[in-house]
Amino acid sequence: MKILIYIKGRLVNTNNMERISILGVGVDNGSKQEVLEKITRLVADGKRHYIVTPNPEFVILAQKDKQFAKILAEADLAVPDGVGLVLASRLLYGRKKSLRERVTGVDLMMEICRVANKRRWSVFFLGAGEGVAEKCARKFKERYGLAVVGTHSGWADRLGDDENRLAIKKKIGLKGCHFIFVAYGAGKQEKWIKRNLAKIPVKVAVGVGGAFDFLSGEVNRAPEIIRQFGLEW
Repeated sequence: MKILIYIKGRLVNTNNMERISILGVGVDNGSKQEVLEKITRLVADGKRHYIVTPNPEFVILAQKDKQFAKILAEADLAVPDGVGLVLASRLLYGRKKSLRERVTGVDLMMEICRVANKRRWSVFFLGAGEGVAEKCARKFKERYGLAVVGTHSGWADRLGDDENRLAIKKKIGLKGCHFIFVAYGAGKQEKWIKRNLAKIPVKVAVGVGGAFDFLSGEVNRAPEIIRQFGLEW
């Protein structure tokens, strides 16, 4: 049964999005707007949550890494980052039941930050190469006026969890923050989130892969026309 409520005069379906399986990896089938509405509810419910962005690399890795597969399955939201998943869903389920659209990790992070600025949500940038998180945070502050409570660069395998958590807690402070974007790459970032989310003062963790590199300007994204055809990777 669908449950509908009014939010600012608009009818919204509050049910969870349908999660479909691509070779055993569950992916939520929703529009970008539905994804953002669910994220808003995750922030509001007072619990800790994490979001994953499966792409073909994730699916392949999950076939041989059962721990990673379990982490993906337990995510509060799994957003399809990869046109390969959309095409695979069409082959498996037909066009009517296939994934409706691809939402890249880069685009998801941008949308979250845009909404975060309006709602006064705070964010933290973790990971990527030395100085990249800081550069990315500066650009978001300039673009959105975003409330960035801190950054911490460096790769997951170079720093112990205790050292990472201590640095994060020190920069976030007692109030905590709404989002932590974790850019350690497929597998590593999700495992880090699973190990540490309950121990840091953050509401929602999002694995964003190489998003910092693109959004900081360290690496150029594919042209818009290429992205529209789903040929960016």
